[in-house]
Amino acid sequence: MQRKRETLVVVRGGGDIATGTIQKLWNSGFGLVILETDRPTAIRRKVALSQAVYEGTATVEDLTAARIESTDEIEKEWEKGRIPLLVDPECRCLEDLKPLALVDAILAKKPGNSSENGKIHPCAGAWLYRGGRRGSGY
Repeated sequence: MQRKRETLVVVRGGGDIATGTIQKLWNSGFGLVILETDRPTAIRRKVALSQAVYEGTATVEDLTAARIESTDEIEKEWEKGRIPLLVDPECRCLEDLKPLALVDAILAKKPGNSSENGKIHPCAGAWLYRGGRRGSGY
């Protein structure tokens, strides 16, 4: 399946719980990018795509994530059938990427870890940001 920038969804967090959400989005055909910290704290690391931060790639069932160093590598990983994972805890790449949506799937283990943007909405245990594109009203 060919992924396109027009369907880009950015997922903040690649831990064990987030990986289930990532699998659904990926198998539905969305182009994905995972944003992670430089030291993910997933509890069940064998079922977390965030493990790619440490190992370069991580595979969970039918998904493989690959760590990238810049947004220029996104399409290359999509062509390989892999989900790009970028270490960007402050989500600085969002302005450049202009995703269709941002899913905040981190499980905050301390206060202050979740997004404080007025465009964030609760969504199935995670947070969803609707990007300001195509007259969405946001």
